[in-house]
Amino acid sequence: MKLTLNGRRIVEDVAPDMTLFDFLRSHGCKSVKCGCETTSCGLCTVWLDERPVLSCAVPMARVEGRVVTTLEGLQAESAGLARCMAEEGAEQCGFCSPGLIMNVLALAHAAADDPSLVATREDLSRNLSGNLCRCTGYESQLRGIVRYLREEGVTVGFKLPAIEQRPTCDESDARTAGGFERIAHPTVKKDAAALLAGKPAYTDDLAPADALTVKFLRSPHAHARIRRIDTSRATKAPGVIGVYTYEDVPRTRFTLAGQSHPEPSPYDGLILEDKVRYVGDEVAIVAAETAEAAERALRLIKVDYEVLPAVLDPRDAQDAAAHGAVIHDESDYHLNYDLGGDRARNLMAHGENTVGDLDAAFAEADVVVDRTYETQAAAQAMMEPFCAFAAIDAFGRISVTSSTQVPFHIRRQVAGALEIPQSQVRIVKPRVGGGLRRQADGMLRGLRRVRGAAHRPPRQGRLHARGDAGCFELASSDGAPRARGRQEGWHHHRDRPAYPLQRRRVRRARFHHGGALGRQVAAHLQSCTRESLHLRCRVHEHDARRGLSRVWCHAGLLRRRIGGQRARRRAGHRPIELRRQNLVQAGEIMPQYHNEPLNSCKLDDCLLTAREMIGWDEKGLVHDLGDRVRGLGVAVTMQGSGISNIDIGSVDLRLEESGFIAMQIGATDVGTGCDTILAQIAAEELGFDPDAIVVRGVDTDVSPFDTAPMRPRAPTSRAWPPSARPPS
Repeated sequence: MKLTLNGRRIVEDVAPDMTLFDFLRSHGCKSVKCGCETTSCGLCTVWLDERPVLSCAVPMARVEGRVVTTLEGLQAESAGLARCMAEEGAEQCGFCSPGLIMNVLALAHAAADDPSLVATREDLSRNLSGNLCRCTGYESQLRGIVRYLREEGVTVGFKLPAIEQRPTCDESDARTAGGFERIAHPTVKKDAAALLAGKPAYTDDLAPADALTVKFLRSPHAHARIRRIDTSRATKAPGVIGVYTYEDVPRTRFTLAGQSHPEPSPYDGLILEDKVRYVGDEVAIVAAETAEAAERALRLIKVDYEVLPAVLDPRDAQDAAAHGAVIHDESDYHLNYDLGGDRARNLMAHGENTVGDLDAAFAEADVVVDRTYETQAAAQAMMEPFCAFAAIDAFGRISVTSSTQVPFHIRRQVAGALEIPQSQVRIVKPRVGGGLRRQADGMLRGLRRVRGAAHRPPRQGRLHARGDAGCFELASSDGAPRARGRQEGWHHHRDRPAYPLQRRRVRRARFHHGGALGRQVAAHLQSCTRESLHLRCRVHEHDARRGLSRVWCHAGLLRRRIGGQRARRRAGHRPIELRRQNLVQAGEIMPQYHNEPLNSCKLDDCLLTAREMIGWDEKGLVHDLGDRVRGLGVAVTMQGSGISNIDIGSVDLRLEESGFIAMQIGATDVGTGCDTILAQIAAEELGFDPDAIVVRGVDTDVSPFDTAPMRPRAPTSRAWPPSARPPS
């Protein structure tokens, strides 16, 4: 096959069904990313004869004699766009940026001749709709793109509203009359240039070319026991290095919750075991020289399953023992603390908290909501798939490079699972392509007890909701877990389906949050509730381990519906007023944070600024577009940080002989800019130029310990019953 790649002539024997994406990655074009393998994300966009195409959908048979261009071949042409995007903060994690840049450059060429392509914001958005981004919200990207197009002489038919730069601190707080020199001023992120140029930065970009490929055989059943596994044919297949089953792995159970130590979540996991608990559960591991060899070996493994009854409805979970559907019946199941669970009833944890006189509060309420809600399954969809590679170093230690947000927790978990000391494990974290709320905090921020105006002005009234609050799920036979709210009020759950089973480049990671997460429900709701609340929290057993983002999604959805438009209209207030009246204020006591006072809060300023920017008062809440409805809503939240005895972080600074400062941190940058922010702070305090501060990524061998953005929450007396409280 003959083709031209970035100006270089290539003649090579290539399988005609090989994708252009695989070909480009094998030839060092690391700017071409994979986010979906389904032509949905746009990350793999390249030019084929100067026209943008999705390389994952182009077989090499179609590339014969053609010209292929990636971002590596457009460094000079893309420099202006990269600068505009960086100055607008449009790259964030940067994983999707190369694909977007390729499309924008093509659009700029076309719009120079046809300005109608960018005549309106809707036109521009439509022409870029094939490029997904999970970090930016697209607004900063649009600003950077419009700015670049105008610099290139393209007539853009619309203007974006200006964003007023406001000081982030009072003048009286500034160390000089002119304010801070480095801090609180817009700046380009330290890694922006490299990320926007498509430089190798992420885990899969750095994997050795000769690394073995590891793939999993996964269960087709929601609940089954493995009678027998025959791996004899798979072991003998060409290119296969090893095939491993539950008989070949350590038998020490561990937890993947990993947010504190000792973890309150149950130690109920093994690398592999003879029982599967959800569709897609791991059954066997194949290590091979190539992905194709691993795939062939998987098809040669024969498994004899004893299919067990599956519970497809969480409301039936506690009665499941009667027909043999106990999720965890192993004898070595371990809990560090008594969480009030009952494994025979598939109950991992149970607790109740009561504040105030609930019956009296309901009697005085102007509006009472009493409904049942069902929500659909939601998928965590950061752009970078989970990925990791590992090697044995010269000292016999395991060195793992992983796209994780919690390297120090991963070190502890790997050591525990393999029954080796933590000193024999090293975790290295490169750039992460979007974390997207894999944190374990904030789940119920959207479920604040709402307060509105009475229908009898001017007296202020209250909107209450009664009911259970729990986190639960059980996998269904089709791999899509279902969870339903109970009969009353709030119900929060973890509807977390297993990741897709057939993705060659997706290295599955498993996340498991059990009783600890359930207890956080109580802590957050209690702290946010100023009036009366009875909270019952039940966490049902499960084993479909995955990320946590869907917790946030479903909790927010239920909050929005429970305090929905009809209730708000009955309460006589528009949504923004409802939020404004219910904001937490500086000086309020936070029970889940050791009763510390809230020292600062600018949510009211944020809300008023957003109200002005969006033109809230001039816009209607609902617009009927015929085939769809467009609504205007508002949500507000805050992130607590620096909480004593909970948030742990460190920074090591070393003055090098040449005069620059090496900063070693344990914080995980997922596009949030912590590398740049911490460098700004250090530069301000030390009187250095920020460019003289070199920030090094997380390496557990040399980085100071950090709890990372999972934001672990230490249990408090309000959140945990005395019997379950960990030692101080």
